[in-house]
Amino acid sequence: MPGVAKEAVVPIEAALLGLAITLVLARMYLRLIRQRQNLTISDWILVVSILDAIALFATDTMAYNLGAMDEYDPKAPAAPDDEQIRLMKVSFAGNYFYDTGVYFPKLALLAFYFKLIPPTMPILRKVLYGTSGLTLAFAVTTCFLDTFWCGPNVSVNWDLEGSCSTYDSKAVFRIDWGMNIVSDLLSMFLLHCLSDVSTEFLV
Repeated sequence: MPGVAKEAVVPIEAALLGLAITLVLARMYLRLIRQRQNLTISDWILVVSILDAIALFATDTMAYNLGAMDEYDPKAPAAPDDEQIRLMKVSFAGNYFYDTGVYFPKLALLAFYFKLIPPTMPILRKVLYGTSGLTLAFAVTTCFLDTFWCGPNVSVNWDLEGSCSTYDSKAVFRIDWGMNIVSDLLSMFLLHCLSDVSTEFLV
C-alpha cells in the first residue's frame, strides 16, 4: 500500500468500516423505526455485506499481526513454520470475504432496482433480470474459483512446499476482477437507463 505506513492500514480500514456500519444502521433505523416497514431484500443483503466486511477486517487484522504487511527483508530470519501456515490460511480465508464479498453491495443495489423499474418497462426489467442473474453467477464463480483454483485439495494453499496459491495467483486476480468490472458496467448501464424512470417509484 504505497504512501501509507503499515501501522495506519488497519486504523484506516477500521474507520471506513465504522462509517459503513453507521450508514447501514441509519438505513435500518429509517426503515424499521421511522417508516415502520419490514426490511426489504436489499436491506438484508446490505446486512450480509456488513457482516462480510467485519469478517474481512478481522482477517486483515490477523494478517497484520502475523507480519503480512512488513516490508520484505532478505536478511531477516524466516518466521516459524506454524506462523507461516497460519498466515497462509488467513490469506486464503480473506480471499472469500474480499473477492466474493464485493458482490453483496451490487446485489443489494440490483434488488433495489426492482423497486425502481416498473412492470410497464418490460425490456428494462428483462435486462435487470439478466444483469442480476449474471452478477449472482459471477459471485458464485468467484467463490468456486478462489476455492478450487489449485485443485480439489484446498490445503495446498497453505502448504509451505506447495507450488500453487490462490492468494498469489495473477490469473485468479485477472479473472476475478474481469468479472467484477463487467458486473459494474452492467449496473451502471441500468443506472443510466433509470434516469428516465419517474421518481414516484423511489420508495
